[in-house]
Amino acid sequence: MENCIFCKIANGEIPAATLYEDENFRVILDLGPASKGHALILPKSHAANIYELSDEMAAKAMILAKKMATAMTAALKCDGFNILQNNGECAGQTVFHFHMHLIPRYKGDQVGITWHPGELNDAERRPVFDNNRQGQGPPRVRRRICNGIQILNRRQRKSDCIKSIDNCRGKTKGCAS
Repeated sequence: MENCIFCKIANGEIPAATLYEDENFRVILDLGPASKGHALILPKSHAANIYELSDEMAAKAMILAKKMATAMTAALKCDGFNILQNNGECAGQTVFHFHMHLIPRYKGDQVGITWHPGELNDAERRPVFDNNRQGQGPPRVRRRICNGIQILNRRQRKSDCIKSIDNCRGKTKGCAS
């Protein structure tokens, strides 16, 4: 994309503190770091967000994130690590070129990547479950939602069990069947 700053950085048109580079990605230090060592994984080809990224590039990005997190944890001696990826303005995306944040964490660092856990109730669960049960979304997503619901609802009735989706068959820990 012509005016995308991350395209220009990823392709070497704008200098950056590069930690890693291959034919698909450039990993740079973030100019506004949340913590010491905060870096960004930038694909060299433009995709505004995860929805536009090919499955192949998404897989490569996650493999690279794992490798970078492992190397950075050893080099920086950090106490933990966040891998963060935002999609859309309301989710915190400020540059509309897919990128992943690699954020080393240190005890007491005051980096605020937290939320206040809510409570899953039937009114919120049911629309997500119903949409996925009708075949919307990939099978793996449906299975994980199935398993997550079974784990969260240990007291559910057998008739409510979602075991028909992806051959769950009550094998999930906490399933009432």
